[in-house]
Amino acid sequence: ENMTSLHYMAGVAVGEQAPIPEGMETWILEAKSYAVFESDLATLGQAFDEIFGSWLPQSDFQQAEGPLLERYGEDFDPQTHPVLRIYVPIKPKA
Repeated sequence: ENMTSLHYMAGVAVGEQAPIPEGMETWILEAKSYAVFESDLATLGQAFDEIFGSWLPQSDFQQAEGPLLERYGEDFDPQTHPVLRIYVPIKPKA
């Protein structure tokens, strides 16, 4: 499938009762299975190429409906610790 557009949203996890500031919206992620990959900022493009060009086609999975997520942990620092995790929603190949 050719991707013709990209919707990028930054977010932060909050509790169910957390007040949502004006101008922001709530987005609830459904529980599902994800393949998780680690990358850094310098090789992020290469990581996506490997995930969708090699790993996914050769695996027993296909991409499932739902958002692809990038998680920047609390220890993320672009200078000293530029590591992030990529979450790809997956389901078994039919």
